[in-house]
Amino acid sequence: MPDLVSFDLKQLVRVCLNDPDLRAEVFAAIDEGPLPLRTPCANVRDGDAVWSGILRNDREKSPGDAGFIPRDSLGWITARLTEVIKTAHDASTMSADQVASQLGIAPGDLLNKK
Repeated sequence: MPDLVSFDLKQLVRVCLNDPDLRAEVFAAIDEGPLPLRTPCANVRDGDAVWSGILRNDREKSPGDAGFIPRDSLGWITARLTEVIKTAHDASTMSADQVASQLGIAPGDLLNKK
């Protein structure tokens, strides 16, 4: 399973400028402003498995600080990959009793766990 993906942001943006529709999206995104840090920005697929990429950040800095989103030795941005668990769009939600049953514990035990 992969755990990181790196890319050159400047080159990615410059390549996207070759398509008028993408160019408009790049400038619109800049005008719309920042998104939450944990917004996925890449997907990696391998067969049926899918990983979502979330940019790494320097936890000692705050959004707006220079270097908040660090770069690797090549100057590329790195995203941490986490596997996406897929479910059917019409899958029902599990109740606490169903979760407890699958875990092999009594429903009341879920409330007493610390």
